[in-house]
Amino acid sequence: MSTQNIRLQRAMLTNEEQKQKLSESIETIQEKNNILEHQNEEITLQRERISEQNILLEERARNIKDSMLYAERIQSAFFLPTREVKKIFPNSFVFIKPKEILSGDIYFIDSIENNNGELKFAAAVDCTGHGIPGALMSIMANDAYHETLHSDKLTDPGQILTCLNEKVIDSINKEVVNRHIDDGMDMSLIVVNYETKTFHFSGARNPLYYFKNGVLNTQRGHIHSVGTLPTDGKRIVFPSYSYNFEDGDVIYLFSDGYADQFGGDDWSKFKRVRFQSLLHEIHKMPMDEQFNKLESVFNKWKGDYEQIDDVLVIGIRL
Repeated sequence: MSTQNIRLQRAMLTNEEQKQKLSESIETIQEKNNILEHQNEEITLQRERISEQNILLEERARNIKDSMLYAERIQSAFFLPTREVKKIFPNSFVFIKPKEILSGDIYFIDSIENNNGELKFAAAVDCTGHGIPGALMSIMANDAYHETLHSDKLTDPGQILTCLNEKVIDSINKEVVNRHIDDGMDMSLIVVNYETKTFHFSGARNPLYYFKNGVLNTQRGHIHSVGTLPTDGKRIVFPSYSYNFEDGDVIYLFSDGYADQFGGDDWSKFKRVRFQSLLHEIHKMPMDEQFNKLESVFNKWKGDYEQIDDVLVIGIRL
């Protein structure tokens, strides 16, 4: 065999090997393409499923928000409008700022006539939780409070809180025995008699701040919240405290949301001490200006941070 033929055969063999390798490579590429196409089909299918789920979630979120907005309108009916509040306490403000659409902080402003003359009531109530849980608790608080005031005819704030405590326990713990639960409300309540120039206070964990002649006086609330089961079988009794007042004295009732808000340059709590200083700074201002100052200071302190709780502050100049 000639050298030329040998070279030709070698070239043909090499060409066949290359064809074989090329064919194998093409098959491998085709297999990978098939795998990729299958994966792309799976990805497309997953995207479609995710898109469908997102549409469903968005629809449910809209329904939930619509329901909460409707519930907010119902809850707002609990709150006496500002013009009605001013009829009972002309020099007053109510600063309320829910964390979410619904609020666990609520207030009651009311007046009744009895043998002692006209009595005016103001209460700041901080129900367990915020949002939906707090709002549900606020419904119970609203019903129990008005039943105590208008059906049971109680006017002493300590007696009102004592009765409220038992009503809330009965409502929450109808089938629960010897078990403490945290559902309840912290509350501060005053009853004002302008004819006798006196007011009475009782608190469930929440205190009273009272400015007289420029001096801040404080009265702590009872150690228990409304809705606390007695641990020793004894009835929990909330005491009342009596005060004489002069025209121009100022009362503040509030929840813990303002003082507990994180913010500032070092992301710290506002705290009670700073809150007291703020009230001392503003207590001689007209009540509308006090409201504006409380709002601006809170918003500046919070900044871009999340609001951590519902906020409620009631100010009344006697």
